[in-house]
Amino acid sequence: MAELTFARNGEIDIITLTGVVKENDLIQLAKTISTLRQQGCMNIIWNGKGIDRIAVRDLEILANPIRIFRNVGGKFALAEFEDRNLSMIQRTSWKKFLNIFKTETEAITFLDPNRSD
Repeated sequence: MAELTFARNGEIDIITLTGVVKENDLIQLAKTISTLRQQGCMNIIWNGKGIDRIAVRDLEILANPIRIFRNVGGKFALAEFEDRNLSMIQRTSWKKFLNIFKTETEAITFLDPNRSD
């Protein structure tokens, strides 16, 4: 079972899963995304640097919470995923709702609501 941790950087919520990600972990991640949305969160980073591997065949567990989050104006970013884990995510129906970055710093810069464009 992976460990889910949570941090806040200004207006950005950062979720990290570490270890081997299984179906129950994705269910917990889906609940966390929904809870953050209900609390008014508009910016989420899912940092994948601690994921050993994703041991789930159907990643569509996350489709609904991510679509709803994006439909209400939220921005959802992935950061620091290894290529093998990222390639699994890029096969999902919800990949179009993601902003993908190599580093967490890049994702924070993108999501920072106070940045000047």
